[in-house]
Amino acid sequence: MPILVGGHSEAALARAARIGDGWISANLAVDDLERDIARLGALRADLGRTGPFTVCATPVSGAGVAGLRRLGAAGATDVYLSPTGFLAAEGRSVGSRIDAVRRFADEIIDPLR
Repeated sequence: MPILVGGHSEAALARAARIGDGWISANLAVDDLERDIARLGALRADLGRTGPFTVCATPVSGAGVAGLRRLGAAGATDVYLSPTGFLAAEGRSVGSRIDAVRRFADEIIDPLR
């Protein structure tokens, strides 16, 4: 079973690089996630650690299609998203929430397939 180590401090990133099978982020902007993923790569390289390493990112801003592609290029292997931004614009009825989830699928998920 893989062990994912979380945290954004230098000590946490170093620990993930040294002993983890992967890293899991808290909610950060895409720019900050890219920075932390790059730092993990550098730390792992310094340790001579190569091979698979899971990177689970949870972006809170900049997570449109372009931002998600950036995270993939940076090395994210998994991205956790919610259609929250779409829901906020839709209202509270069940029908409007279903429409928001459909829009999320159409505008975010489908272009990334």
